[in-house]
Amino acid sequence: MLELLLGPIGIALLAVVLAMLISLLVVQTRRRAKDAEIIPPPEVGDSVDYTSLTYEEPTTWSDRFRQASPAAKALLVLLPLVLLASIGIIYFAFLYQPGATATSETPEEVAPPPEISDASALVAGANRILVQADTTLPGGTTVSAIMRENNEDFTWFNTTNATAQVRNNAIRMSLSRQDEASTPDEDAEYTIVLSATLSDGETINFDPIELEIPAPNQASFFQQAAIAATEEEPTEEPAPEPTATPTEEPAPEPTEAPTEVPVERTATVFNGGNVRAAPNIGGQVLDQINANESVELLEQTADGTWYRITNERGVEGWVSVTLLSIDASIAEEVPIEGQAAEEPEESDDQDAPETLPTEPTGLTAVVFNGGNVRSAPNISGEVRDQIDANETVQLLERTADGTWYRIRNEREVEGWVSVTLLTIDASVVEQVPIAE
Repeated sequence: MLELLLGPIGIALLAVVLAMLISLLVVQTRRRAKDAEIIPPPEVGDSVDYTSLTYEEPTTWSDRFRQASPAAKALLVLLPLVLLASIGIIYFAFLYQPGATATSETPEEVAPPPEISDASALVAGANRILVQADTTLPGGTTVSAIMRENNEDFTWFNTTNATAQVRNNAIRMSLSRQDEASTPDEDAEYTIVLSATLSDGETINFDPIELEIPAPNQASFFQQAAIAATEEEPTEEPAPEPTATPTEEPAPEPTEAPTEVPVERTATVFNGGNVRAAPNIGGQVLDQINANESVELLEQTADGTWYRITNERGVEGWVSVTLLSIDASIAEEVPIEGQAAEEPEESDDQDAPETLPTEPTGLTAVVFNGGNVRSAPNISGEVRDQIDANETVQLLERTADGTWYRIRNEREVEGWVSVTLLTIDASVVEQVPIAE
C-alpha cells in the first residue's frame, strides 16, 4: 500500500486533491466577496480619518497568520505539502530502483551441484556390465566410468571406450570386457565410479556404485572354470580312455539323443525400451519391453549390438543389447542375422559321426562354461548331451577355423561344442587334428 501511495499514481492523486482544495478556497472567497457587495453599506456616522490613527505592527507569527488573507493562509498550509510531494517525485524519478534489492540477492543463490540417483551396475553376462542412473546433468554431458576392486583401480574394461552421453536426464552405459582383463576375486568388493566433465571443463566424481553380480553370472564373471583349468593335470586323463571307447560308444547314443531338450534361447529384460522394426534407433517403434520380462531371442546382428526378439505379447522386432541380460552360453546359441538355419528335418547326416568313432588323441580341455553337445559343428545340430563347467573332455578334432571342436565328454557322449565353452591350452590347440 505504501508503494502505491508513493508511486506516480499516488502523487498524481495528491496533486488533484491539492488543486481541488485550492479551487474550493478560491470559490468560497469569491462568494463571500460577492455577498459583501450585495449587502447595503451600513449607515455610518461622520467619516473617520484613519490616517490619523497609529498603525500597530504585528509582533508575533500568530498575529501575522491571524491577520493574513485567506489565500495567504491556504498557501502557507499547502506549501509544505507541495514541498514534500516535490521531494518524493525527485526521489522516485532519479534515486529509487525497484529491482535493486532483488538483483543484489541473485548472485548469492548458488545452483545445486549436479547429482545422480537410482544408480545401478549389473553384470549382464560373462563379458558385459550394464550401468544406468538418473541425473541432473545437462543433456549431452560426457560421462565416463572406471572399475574399482576394494577402492583400487581394476582393469576389466577399456576405460577409453567406457563413456556415454546424458540423454533425457539419464545415463545408460554398456561396458565390455577387454581381452587382457584381470581376473576378479570372489572375496573382493567391486564398484563402478562415474565421473562427468562439464562444459566449463570442471570434472565431477560421483559416489561409487556397488556392482551387482547375479547368481547365474557369478561363475562366468569370476572365471571359475578358467581358474580350475590351471589346477588340472592334463596328463592324468588319457590313460584309461582308449580301451573302453570303441566298444561302449556307438550303442547308447541313439537312445539317449531324443531325450535331450535344446536350451531355450531366452533373455530377461534388464531395462525397458522400444521394440523396433530395424536394428537401429531409426527403426519404427513396434512395441515396448518392460523390466524383468522374458523375451525369446531369434537372431542377432554380426556385432551383437541388436537382437531380434519376440516379447510376451507376441510382438517381434529388434531391441538393443543394452536392454537385455543374456547368459554368455545362450548368446553363443543365437544365430547371426541372415544366417539362421532351419531345423533339420532328417537326422541321417547328423548321426553320421556316431558310426565313425574316433580313437582318443590324448588331448583334453576343461569346460569353461556349460553348453550343448551337438551332432554337427553348427547351432542347428541336434543336441545330444550337455557339458558342465569344470568337466574334462577329450578333444578329437576341430573345424578348420577352430570355432568348433568334436569332443567326448565324461559320459562317453561324442559330439561338437563351441570353442567358447572350453579352456584349451595353446600348445594343445596345435595338436588337435582338423576335421575333413
